[in-house]
Amino acid sequence: MKKIPIPFVLALAGYLMALTGVFLPFYTATGEYREPLSAVGFADLTFFNTIKLAAGDGLSLTKSGAALIRSLIMFGIFLLEAVVSTLRGKPQAAVTGSVFLVLMNIIININMGSVEDIYVHGAGFYFMWIGVILALGGNIWNIFYVRKLVSDNPN
Repeated sequence: MKKIPIPFVLALAGYLMALTGVFLPFYTATGEYREPLSAVGFADLTFFNTIKLAAGDGLSLTKSGAALIRSLIMFGIFLLEAVVSTLRGKPQAAVTGSVFLVLMNIIININMGSVEDIYVHGAGFYFMWIGVILALGGNIWNIFYVRKLVSDNPN
């Protein structure tokens, strides 16, 4: 039976957390904004709410919603690239994809900077960050793990 390396499992667990974070509420309305935004369905911003927000439901957040949905789509593309690279055993390409995931998380935060007075970070925000950091750490560790395997088995 082939042993599955810990860095590989760590990277895949990070990707799963990041993907889960996309579908959890990553921004939640607070204070006096909670009730009015609940009435129109935007109290908790999830992936599906941002699609509606980007389509424009008459809110002043439409520009942020469109930028956020584009950022989330790019996040998904880089996540897919990183997962495929990890599964194919290409740790350098997986590290590159993970670095792009970190950059997309930063861009998502910048896009939502204009509504920070209305929303606070939700569970999805933290899941995305923890997942991306886990994946990046697992992929970097995987590079060293593969190099050690190659040096131990010179065949």
